[in-house]
Amino acid sequence: MGSPGIQPDIIRFGPFSLDPDSRELRRRGHLVRLHPQQCAVLLLLIERAGQIVSREEIHQRIWGNDTFVDFEQGINFSINQIRAALGDNADRPRYVETIPRRGYRFIALVEVNPSGELAEEPTPPNWRLKSPAWVRFAVLAGFILLIGAALFRYGGWQTRRSPPPEPGSLVRVGAGIQAAGSESPAGPGSPAPDVMPLTSDPGDEKQPGFSPDGNQVAYAFNEEGASHYHIYVKTIGSEEAVRLTSGSYDDMSPTWAPDGQSIAFIRLGSGSNVSVMLVSASGGNERKLASISFNLLHTDDTRVSWSPDGNWIATTDGNFSAVYKLILISAKTGEKKNLNYETSRSYTDSEPSFSPDGRYLAFARHISPQVSDIFTLEIPHEENARVEARQLTKWNRWCGNPVWSADGQEILFLRNEARGGSRIWRVAAFRNEDARLVENIGESTTSLAFSPQSNRLVYSKGASDLNIWRMSLNSTSSGVTPNHGVTATRLIASTRIEEQPQFSPDGRLIAFASDRSGDAEIWIANSDGSGQHPLTRLSATISAGHHWSPDGKEIVFHSRPTGDANLYIVNVQTGAYRQLTTGRTDNYIPSWSHDGEWIYFGSDRDGTEQIWKMPASGGAATRLTKDGGAFALESPDGGQIFYTKTTDLGLWMLDLESGAESKIEPNTVGFLCFAIGKRGIYFEHPVEGSGFAISFMSFSDHVVRDLAIINASVGDGLTVSPDERSIVYSQIDHAGNDLFLVDNFK
Repeated sequence: MGSPGIQPDIIRFGPFSLDPDSRELRRRGHLVRLHPQQCAVLLLLIERAGQIVSREEIHQRIWGNDTFVDFEQGINFSINQIRAALGDNADRPRYVETIPRRGYRFIALVEVNPSGELAEEPTPPNWRLKSPAWVRFAVLAGFILLIGAALFRYGGWQTRRSPPPEPGSLVRVGAGIQAAGSESPAGPGSPAPDVMPLTSDPGDEKQPGFSPDGNQVAYAFNEEGASHYHIYVKTIGSEEAVRLTSGSYDDMSPTWAPDGQSIAFIRLGSGSNVSVMLVSASGGNERKLASISFNLLHTDDTRVSWSPDGNWIATTDGNFSAVYKLILISAKTGEKKNLNYETSRSYTDSEPSFSPDGRYLAFARHISPQVSDIFTLEIPHEENARVEARQLTKWNRWCGNPVWSADGQEILFLRNEARGGSRIWRVAAFRNEDARLVENIGESTTSLAFSPQSNRLVYSKGASDLNIWRMSLNSTSSGVTPNHGVTATRLIASTRIEEQPQFSPDGRLIAFASDRSGDAEIWIANSDGSGQHPLTRLSATISAGHHWSPDGKEIVFHSRPTGDANLYIVNVQTGAYRQLTTGRTDNYIPSWSHDGEWIYFGSDRDGTEQIWKMPASGGAATRLTKDGGAFALESPDGGQIFYTKTTDLGLWMLDLESGAESKIEPNTVGFLCFAIGKRGIYFEHPVEGSGFAISFMSFSDHVVRDLAIINASVGDGLTVSPDERSIVYSQIDHAGNDLFLVDNFK
């Protein structure tokens, strides 16, 4: 029985303890924040340990019949948050197992007394109403049987084991990959690394950076309900986090000075303007060090790194040329120093990380937002000396966020997996060796940091759920007005990413992009959201940027089967496709002219991002814009194109006869943010606080009218039905990261 002074109804499993009365979850004594509703779900699963709990039962118990919410989404979110708090993984669960199409099951050994032994009378924890004695006895007997079944089936503390590998095959062990038959450095059957939540506040916590002694972590945090990211610092072992910055823009990517006195960070301004800022590690006034320009496609990839000698801060800048490349900024004066190395106008070099000796930079070179590899660069000893970048990975996937090992011989980085999100990998910095997966930790990692002094690793883990929504409009002969009596409804949804909706010319179908099959493909659905099925099966890094032909028989899109983006046309009925462009340049986000003769598209084929057009049947392309462009749509009369850029927010117009280019709307969000109707342009723009607005600009008077304010983060894509009575758009229904800490990482 329990020790004196400790209440016997504390529930224990693994390193966790849960008080059902106060609903406090603790891990080895440290409080783990969990929302009361999510705690109630966890308690229900533990109460039924070893049994399948259906989603309907969770609905009835937690929400009831009188609560009108989207409980399906609520259950998904609660289970994800519970797993995040427990450091659990859906693919290899230790606590909460998903039973497909049936529900969930709690599979860990549960103790209802504080000792290390099973209770003699493991009565159900007293969060339930007291029952008659015979009922309590029946529940007790059932609970013992369930624990016994769980021990028999799941081996108590151990997860289910895979069959032994065949000799000579490769198996993933601990923090690397080794040949079968050889012994893990930690010994056979070594446990998974001890991972504990560092943060669990509602919101988005990411881009961590260690203090020089490895005892504090700075990170970017967008608190739930807030409109901007700010820099916070948390001491490991403490429950409190201290907010350092308070700007009216997003503050990202904190990095510590080697003396631990200051923190440099990125402040995202309007458009492509970015400031490199400094603030004391204990808080106080913020100081602008320098201004840089960044690519709007790589907002999360714009990072800073402080050199070990404290003299320089490395980052990315597009001001030296049209190329987004690595530069150094003096930490004392803010003076910029160009690094003389070979790059390309079509690449963006970002996410620099200084080696421990300060001689090298590791960085990610992006061909596109979805394709990048890890490189290293030796910092020249002499002014303007030319150096060569060395490529370490060669995958047609996104790789990023490189950080160095303590001895400077290896680089940890993230790689996006087709069906499992991003994972942590490691690669030799100076030897020609294959990269190795870091096993047992880091599933769905979005950013990471490593402390050589304390051998600690911290990473952010989370997910984004983008779905497609519909909003009705009042469309009359005099114009379009909001329909205040109708709220937006979710149209196409999954637990993955659904975006870039496009109505067919007759309004019966919607094409959209989804990664629900693992790879990003183009899907088709009926206009009411039913009948969803994949149209493309290219298994490329991404297939998207699609647009219907005027007759509705074909769709033009871009895809990256080998890394570079090229244009394809697919038959909607048969799925047969033909390639429209070839080569090693990027050609993307195409659209059809109204007469079906031409394809407009963005391309960097002449070294800068511009709008081009080419015959829909194939042939030579003609450049249209002079000052940049990425995504274009033709006006109803065919006399103009309207377009956006990745280098500057706003909406532009090009007169196809005169060639005149003009900015007609400065206030947009993203670049797949507008659609053309018969009477005007529908577009998305930011609003004060959180969310975004959908607005309408009439061709007749050019007056902008807000149609709706959406209280969610904007996704990619906007389309209007042919009768202009519906707008369909993508929004982020859920996005969030928590930080996790690994001690003694090797």
